[in-house]
Amino acid sequence: MSEALILELAKKIQTTGFAVPAVVLLESMLPLHNVMFNLGTAVEPMINSVLGFQLDKYLPVLESRENYERLLQLIEQESKSAGGKKSC
Repeated sequence: MSEALILELAKKIQTTGFAVPAVVLLESMLPLHNVMFNLGTAVEPMINSVLGFQLDKYLPVLESRENYERLLQLIEQESKSAGGKKSC
């Protein structure tokens, strides 16, 4: 179940075109993973109401550092595979 949610989140990030900023942000916040998880829990109601993004669906999965790192890997893989498909 958690792998499916992580994959779904990675694909959503990729389809919005924010893969690179997301990777930079997630990589920079990796040492503060626990703090960022708690902050996400605190601001979750505001994010849901303002942005309409159901963060509560993903927060339990991202509580684990291993899942957080897996999300980073998937975003990077999606970016590489999408980048190889584009032609200029």
